[in-house]
Amino acid sequence: MPATGPLFLDYWRYAATLPDAAGTLVVTIDGTPVETTDITTTADTDFSQQSIDIAAYADGAAHLVKFRYDYPGGAEDGDLFIDDVTIDATPGGGRPLSVDHRMTMPLATLRKRSR
Repeated sequence: MPATGPLFLDYWRYAATLPDAAGTLVVTIDGTPVETTDITTTADTDFSQQSIDIAAYADGAAHLVKFRYDYPGGAEDGDLFIDDVTIDATPGGGRPLSVDHRMTMPLATLRKRSR
């Protein structure tokens, strides 16, 4: 990442269907959670833009960004799509595929984590 900030991790999320049990999306940098989102409350009607301030990681070094979906189990783990992940100097970068025109396979597939 650049050695100076501000920096924002921008992405678009689409929770098409909700899980039948607790479902949590956790975004980490170098193993440290920078955002945790409960995915069990409201399904999205389209992609929604998300932005996380990550200026604390603007040090000129390489960093590992991960998106993890925690789901304890049940019959339906939901459908969650992540698209257009960017790192920008201002919040709101990237542009999602529209729901009507998205690919049939998500760019990132989030797998449920076994416990």
